[in-house]
Amino acid sequence: MSFRDIIGQENVKEILREAVTTGRVGHAYMFLGSDGIGKLTVAKSFAEMIMCADMGANGESCGVCKACLMNKNGSNPDIRIIDIPEKKTSIGVEPIREMQEDVLTAPMYSSKKVYIIRHAEALSVAAQNVLLKTLEEPPAYVVIVLLCSNISLMLDTVKSRVNRLDFARYTDDEIRQALMERMLDPGDDKVVFSYADGIVGRAISYFQDDNINEVRESLLNVVTGLYKEGAEFRINATSYVIKQKDYKEFVFFTMMSFYRDIAMVARYGKYAEVQNPKHLDILTETAGKIGYYRSVKCIELIDKTWLRIKQNTNYELAVGNMFIKLQEVLNG
Repeated sequence: MSFRDIIGQENVKEILREAVTTGRVGHAYMFLGSDGIGKLTVAKSFAEMIMCADMGANGESCGVCKACLMNKNGSNPDIRIIDIPEKKTSIGVEPIREMQEDVLTAPMYSSKKVYIIRHAEALSVAAQNVLLKTLEEPPAYVVIVLLCSNISLMLDTVKSRVNRLDFARYTDDEIRQALMERMLDPGDDKVVFSYADGIVGRAISYFQDDNINEVRESLLNVVTGLYKEGAEFRINATSYVIKQKDYKEFVFFTMMSFYRDIAMVARYGKYAEVQNPKHLDILTETAGKIGYYRSVKCIELIDKTWLRIKQNTNYELAVGNMFIKLQEVLNG
């Protein structure tokens, strides 16, 4: 995929395109942005531009030379992608040492070798220190691209030796275009854009993950039932949310979205602009029972719980405490 086929990120693409066309490609880059914002896609396209044997005047890869054809089918040995090992939560020293050994071998099909390190924020301190040696004295043919979503976890010594490029969040129109190109029509569904929050990958997963709708419907039952049910319902709801840990970001977003609509309906009635119009009847009924202020309090509790979870608070304990407090608010 060339840069002309990538939606958005015009500033990043222009900087990289100029580096390629002027022959001033740096030895190391850090692409900074949320997961799903397109860092890997841009990194792969950048690698193709660097390696192309017949690059166009605008820096775009030709798509037909040997390197380009190998890039298309993922068989080019001059591009290496390093990621978190399976069943691990971090990238240790070993993958970086293996990269250092590979760096010593010249490229086979172009003038450059490109190493893309996904989730660079997951590099252990020891791994970052080992990487530092390569960043300080890389062979002329090596380009390293770090894909990072949390720069605070990177060592200052590493940050000072890379060219940092910040990825901007996408507009709703850009997200709609990206979805339509994949034959995914968002129609009038406002939730997808709110959930995406400027990140294309989230919008795509919203449509392509078969479990998303089931989780959303189950959470609607939780939100609209919690205020009128007892301890058994709360325990079952807690258990369900704990089991959806792999979808925790979507779970917390969806619960806040439902309570947000309940609050809006409670305050503005039929004039309220809601994110979940398909469920307006049940949300309106719930709004009439719990009102505006209790809805807002629920949003605050869910938001605070999510912040604690992102700070590595135990997920199960945080969810359990959240539901206890939610029911106290709703029954208060």
